[in-house]
Amino acid sequence: MQFSTNSSRVESKLVLYGLLAGISSGVVQFFATIVIISNFNSTLTPFSIGSINSAFSGPFEWLIRIALGISPLLAVVQCTLYGAIFGVIAEVLTKAGLSVPIAAFTSGMLYFTAFGVVPFTALFIVDVIVGTINGSLLVLVLAHPMTYLVLITLFSSLKGPWNRVFEKGPKRY
Repeated sequence: MQFSTNSSRVESKLVLYGLLAGISSGVVQFFATIVIISNFNSTLTPFSIGSINSAFSGPFEWLIRIALGISPLLAVVQCTLYGAIFGVIAEVLTKAGLSVPIAAFTSGMLYFTAFGVVPFTALFIVDVIVGTINGSLLVLVLAHPMTYLVLITLFSSLKGPWNRVFEKGPKRY
């Protein structure tokens, strides 16, 4: 069987770029989650500590502590999966006729809207009503979707080492 010389190692560059951008976004979310959890713990008042301790006591205390412990790792997995899904969206947009950079930017903006703008707006409304959310935490909400948007746009628009690795055909057929 004869293969063409311009075959690539991956079926879809945009899905792979979305996956890589999702992993990077997940790492950013990993650190943001750690900062959010530690900031939450440092801003507790004695009254709120008592109510939180009562919420953590009981038959499911171990489950809540495990969930808080693994939540940064789950953020990486979640962002990786969402990155691949939005990479598929970018691929569908290219099949619909958009250029690769425009399709990547469009899917990145969809990701940014779903996981940045919507949560930021909800937290901002809660902050206006209740007034207890730290402003720096609001910025952390935008960190991982912005990372995804920038990286998938760069991966699909610029030539870099990722092109040599992922677009080069096999050495031997």
